[in-house]
Amino acid sequence: MQLGDNRYGKPIYSYNIQNSISLPKGFYFSTNMRGQSCGDMHTNRFSASWFVMDMSVCKTFLDKALAIKLTATDIFNTRNNDWSMNTYGILMNKYQSYDRRGIALSVQYQFQPQKSKYKGKAASEAEMNRL
Repeated sequence: MQLGDNRYGKPIYSYNIQNSISLPKGFYFSTNMRGQSCGDMHTNRFSASWFVMDMSVCKTFLDKALAIKLTATDIFNTRNNDWSMNTYGILMNKYQSYDRRGIALSVQYQFQPQKSKYKGKAASEAEMNRL
């Protein structure tokens, strides 16, 4: 797209990476990262707007009926929203920084947790035995 002397053709790329690791003794660890690159949308030019990283650790007790989870959000305090718009000589800039850092503790208890009643084998396991 072109408006006057300005070209607005650079695409914006977004990413989202989620990773969970199951550790021994009922521990789980997860990391989430997301953000976007700089680029254009209509007559707006966005800077590399944000990168956010959240992490959590979870521990289960009582045969997985009780779960305690500690979560940290926006660990590096990098979430922001910066953009500029230039339309026929009128320039508008926005610089916004969010303070979304935080820590949360959650406790979850499942009354009478249901165990899987599936007694069969996975299809992939049967196929591997066939080979």
